Amino acid sequence: MIFLILLIHDLDNPFAYNEKYSAENVSLYPIRRVLSEIETLNKERKIY
Repeated sequence: MIFLILLIHDLDNPFAYNEKYSAENVSLYPIRRVLSEIETLNKERKIY
């Protein structure tokens, strides 16, 4: 029963964003960097 509860908890929060020091933390830096580069390119091409 405890195993099922822990499994459901993990499925409910797979990346553990609310836990500051979780080993499952995933960095969003690459996504933010790509979005920033796309925005810069759009500005250079005057696409808004």
